[in-house]
Amino acid sequence: MTDEQFSIGQIFVGIYPPEAAAWCNGFGDRYIKEIDKDADGKRRFQIVAVPAPTPEEQAAAELAKAKRERADTVSKITVEVDGMVFDGDETAQTRMGRTIAAATVLGVDLDTTKQVWVLADNTVAEPTIKQLARALQLAGAAQAKVWTTPYEPAS
Repeated sequence: MTDEQFSIGQIFVGIYPPEAAAWCNGFGDRYIKEIDKDADGKRRFQIVAVPAPTPEEQAAAELAKAKRERADTVSKITVEVDGMVFDGDETAQTRMGRTIAAATVLGVDLDTTKQVWVLADNTVAEPTIKQLARALQLAGAAQAKVWTTPYEPAS
């Protein structure tokens, strides 16, 4: 059987040829489904089209895609404070927040206390806690700009 002999709706009795499965897989929008048994009890298979997504499924897929794109955008945030470029992704923001919170609770001088930090270009710097707080503020603002993107109407 050649590829030209396969079509959506085609029925096979007993077994279906592996070439039919390969043909379906080559398109990605069709598959072989067991439909029933014939009068002699032999299994019947049919090439069927993958159903189009419902409007709800399509909306969910679009939202998931927009969230993945948003996560990618957030993962690339960088911010500059006093000539130092900091990573501003969510992990970096969490690290900054912990460092700032601990320093604040301990009552250290935020203007002079320094923290060893790896910047976005992987160089080591010693920003003050106040500089880290400013970087955190800028990163949070940059994230806020893109956070609602998945929920905005497509343009």
